[in-house]
Amino acid sequence: MKINRFRLTAPLSVTALVFLLCAGADANAAQKAPSKPVTRAQAITQVDGITDRVVDKIWERTDYYWHDGDYNRIVGLIRVAVEADPAFLEAYASGAWLLWSMGQTPAADDLLKLGVARNPRRYELNYEFGWHLFNTKRYTEALPHLRAASRFANAPSQVWKTLAHCYDRLGRTDESLNAWRTVVRRFPRDSAGPPNLRRVEQKKRGGGGGDGGGVRREG
Repeated sequence: MKINRFRLTAPLSVTALVFLLCAGADANAAQKAPSKPVTRAQAITQVDGITDRVVDKIWERTDYYWHDGDYNRIVGLIRVAVEADPAFLEAYASGAWLLWSMGQTPAADDLLKLGVARNPRRYELNYEFGWHLFNTKRYTEALPHLRAASRFANAPSQVWKTLAHCYDRLGRTDESLNAWRTVVRRFPRDSAGPPNLRRVEQKKRGGGGGDGGGVRREG
């Protein structure tokens, strides 16, 4: 698994550790006056580095259990990882997929909800949650998350394509048309845009067009 983490801030437990470092809580260290006191900013940097290494080791360990087929243990490690690094986006998505694949859809929902709440300034987890809901045929619930993801300027084409398909599945043809037009305009190299736009235009004219069939995650 590839590590792809985005740090926002030190977790609460890490903040407590920083306080201890700054306050000189270590009795042995207190006996020796440091030549250069550690500032709070330096302590946060040091602890973040330690946290990064710990989370890296946890994530690497998930590969070991993946090959063993011990998926419950992987989910447990992922829960530890996202507590240590609440901005570890890939971990939420991977954990939710594993939970869903094991038939634990409500637990997958909860993990993605947690990730969205902790990372409101990124599109990724709203998209992940929207896709997860779409893929489990909960189109009405998926729509707000897909719309939220599409509001980000850096949202890629798959966000808009999934949003367009979701509108289509809900019978909201005009909004699906608008979403496909956005795909064609903003992502001219995306080959899925033009044929889907024609399909929904045909549906709008009353000439069938279908619902796009099986929707892949890539679009």
